Amino acid sequence: MIRPVQAAKAPPAQPASVAVVIPVYNSAGTLYRALQSVFAQTLLPSQVIVVDDGSRDDPRSALLEFADRISFHVQLNSGAAAARNNAVARADADLIAFLDADDYWHPRKLELQVQAFSQDPDLLLCCTGYRCVSPMQAQAPWPLIEADDLVRCATFAELFSHPYLATPTVMVKKAAFEASGGFREQLRTAEDVDLWLRLGWQGAVGRLPCVLTTVVTTPHSTTALHKEGVFRDNLTVIADFVAAHPEFGAAHGRAVRYAYAKVYEDWGSGALAVGDSATARTKLMQSLTWRIAFRPTLLLFKSLWLGVVSFLHR
Repeated sequence: MIRPVQAAKAPPAQPASVAVVIPVYNSAGTLYRALQSVFAQTLLPSQVIVVDDGSRDDPRSALLEFADRISFHVQLNSGAAAARNNAVARADADLIAFLDADDYWHPRKLELQVQAFSQDPDLLLCCTGYRCVSPMQAQAPWPLIEADDLVRCATFAELFSHPYLATPTVMVKKAAFEASGGFREQLRTAEDVDLWLRLGWQGAVGRLPCVLTTVVTTPHSTTALHKEGVFRDNLTVIADFVAAHPEFGAAHGRAVRYAYAKVYEDWGSGALAVGDSATARTKLMQSLTWRIAFRPTLLLFKSLWLGVVSFLHR
């Protein structure tokens, strides 16, 4: 009896390869913890690329345990954007995952994000939920993963209104990163927001709502050091994108107004928190010129009251 020949089964698809990119600047004390979280992943990366952005300390001491699994490079101090671009140029992987030397990941972070890209081939970028902790809380236990379902941005306007994805949560397709031109190195801060908008304009952006990243807030971070420069750079990013895509601004004026108002609101709120009621008033009034909302109105009244109290106590 002649038996029919069965077609050979196709081999299971291999998961996409991942390169982890870590810029380092004066963070030798926390780099080891970040690397521990990388090599504790349930899905290990194919590459880990560390770029020292001209540190004054010596990050090599944190690399000793992992030296044979890390590609380490040094550049003149040029900023985090340049360090990340440098690292991505050296990567040979389908996907790029960004991590900062101060921060660390849940053990399933890479596994779940690679799974998300596999489930939704149109994704160009996937971020995760995250928590912020102080250095004293840095080893806090992870919360339970309640869901790993991918949530897509419904529209680009939604991303434009809420583009503040924490960089250590983000994984991108390398081909999309390269096609976009990478991080804009002229920006000292907000270069991440700038890139997320350019990628989101080109394709789908997704988010895993579960907390898979810990961001450790430190007084020497780029955001903390540049303070008002962060707000100015975010305003520049908004203006530049609208100038490059006037059709978006014409069709989505509400999203543009919201984006401007939110930056000024955060600027005013921050000024009020440190007792600078004059700056707070100016920035909160600018926020309200873009969009009337309850919180900036309340904060404006508070800044006015504090100004009166300060005047009476002179």
